[in-house]
Amino acid sequence: MKKLRILLLVLAVASLFSLSVTATVYKDSLTTTNHDIGVKFEIKENVLEVTGMIEKEELQELIITIDKQYRMPVSAGIKFSTEIDLSNIESERVAVGLFLGIDFSKPYTSVFFGDDIVLEKNENNFAFVFDERVLEKNKKLLSGWVNEKDHLSEDIPEAVKTISANVTRGIESDYDKARAIHSWIADNIYYDEDYALKTTNVTPLDPVEILTKRKAVCEGYSNLTVAMLNSVGIPAFVTKGYALGVGAVNSWAELNVDSAEPNHAWVEAYVDEKWIIMDPTWDSYNKTFMGRKTTDENPLYRYFDITSEMLALKHLIIDRPITFGVDGVSFWAEEEVIAATRENLVLKNMFKSLKSNITRSDFCHLVVNMLTVKYNKTSEQLLEERGLVIDPTFFTDTFDTVVLTANALGIVNGKENNSFDPDGFITRQEAATMLYRVAKVMGVTEPNSEKLEFADSDTFAEWGKEGIFFTSASLS
Repeated sequence: MKKLRILLLVLAVASLFSLSVTATVYKDSLTTTNHDIGVKFEIKENVLEVTGMIEKEELQELIITIDKQYRMPVSAGIKFSTEIDLSNIESERVAVGLFLGIDFSKPYTSVFFGDDIVLEKNENNFAFVFDERVLEKNKKLLSGWVNEKDHLSEDIPEAVKTISANVTRGIESDYDKARAIHSWIADNIYYDEDYALKTTNVTPLDPVEILTKRKAVCEGYSNLTVAMLNSVGIPAFVTKGYALGVGAVNSWAELNVDSAEPNHAWVEAYVDEKWIIMDPTWDSYNKTFMGRKTTDENPLYRYFDITSEMLALKHLIIDRPITFGVDGVSFWAEEEVIAATRENLVLKNMFKSLKSNITRSDFCHLVVNMLTVKYNKTSEQLLEERGLVIDPTFFTDTFDTVVLTANALGIVNGKENNSFDPDGFITRQEAATMLYRVAKVMGVTEPNSEKLEFADSDTFAEWGKEGIFFTSASLS
């Protein structure tokens, strides 16, 4: 009994400190970015291969630190490659550092340092270390679909348009425009350490003010990036999350990832029909403190179009503006749902329940919305041009004007005793019948093909047969 009390005490104390159980994932490779300019690490039989490419012509040497320094010459635009034998390293855990420079006459600039990239022995072979919780949470949120049309603002200040046009002048592809904007912001905006260190409580967040003062923290960097991307026609949004580092915990083991609050912001941009991740703040080597600006040249824009593995080393996604997903839509329906969403046929209040049964009322809202989108008219205009009016007393259990509009259009008639049962879940034959009547409203009188035969057609209600055969033939 005493042992049980001790165990319960330990559990209680642990819960007070919100201790989190971590699980390590080992991987044999790490690609930092999807861009040609970047670094890839791969371990084969305890030999680390480092490959990559730089773009700045003044850089001539790469230093890799693990158990000791490994130096190699590099040239802009030419792929570099080297192999490092890890089998003689006695430590169970080592950090990988990368530094670029000209020669020892000038300071080298770090690309990766500290515990940015860690190798750990896994069954006698070194592997890259990831926190499983962070990998899985990021993967889940990144799998959610985001409608790019929701993230392209036309309300862009002239100052932002002007600088964006100058930065991207002569660049053809959206991908290269995004990279140019990312690099320009990283090189020209200074991180506001006065605000970060709480010596002041004000920092620019508005894109125009940031361009004027040339300083910001992560949210400001991200806001400006989104505005500049939007100004050249690239959809983009701000993602908020938790980042390890200055002013935060230094390892995921110290953090409860399920209850973490955002302390950082970065950007996703829609180019080449996919979302890419970019963190201009972490690619900026500029700082301003007490009115004094300092800068260091960025040898490699390592946080442009980064991979999900690279993201998970230091970034945990907490708030991503997902339209739907994260278990919100079945894989077999995804293509059609995305197409319908892009055409504004899916109501936003339904995005979080796409796998749930739909009520009769919600189905009315969907079909009436489809008609308003199809004809670019309000529901009132649809009724007026047909000489129809709603009867607010037609149903005894709903006064929903959308349901009453569907009734006036001849799409729904209700059930017995003039009831509609708005909160009841719609059946397949009811849905088919309603779609059949919607087709009539649209002037479609013949299906696309021959009617389908169903093995259970003897179970169809007599009133539903015509709608089922018409709708199934139209969709086949």
